Amino acid sequence: LWGGGGGGGGGEHFLAAAVWSANTSHFPASNGTACPRSFSAVYRWSLEAPRLGPTGAVEWGNGFAAYQAIPTYGASSVDFVSAPLPSGGAADLLLLASDGGGARGLSPVYELVASARNPMLRSHAGLFVLRQEIPTAGGSAL
Repeated sequence: LWGGGGGGGGGEHFLAAAVWSANTSHFPASNGTACPRSFSAVYRWSLEAPRLGPTGAVEWGNGFAAYQAIPTYGASSVDFVSAPLPSGGAADLLLLASDGGGARGLSPVYELVASARNPMLRSHAGLFVLRQEIPTAGGSAL
């Protein structure tokens, strides 16, 4: 759970879940081996969020609403950080530890761009944009 306070988040609160599953699609990596691909989820706190209630019916009210699905390869850990920028302020970053199924070996770093168009929400509600992939063969924690 994280409340973005840097340059991009504007004090919004996010929750992310790293997803690792043996039942994922397999895509060829650059070295020719297959690596598992799934989607990790990012949610944003909303005062008017639709969610499933205890009976399975959709209810409205305070809660986390789906914000973005991020393609991941064996993600096992997630963290948010605010990193200082040379110009002042901070970049709001989402980090995912990824073992890549032993094939990709890259852990992605996403930056929250508050003015970006979010295709899931169909508005300029911001988006986590891929900024870097760090080599982490067998990464499992942050």
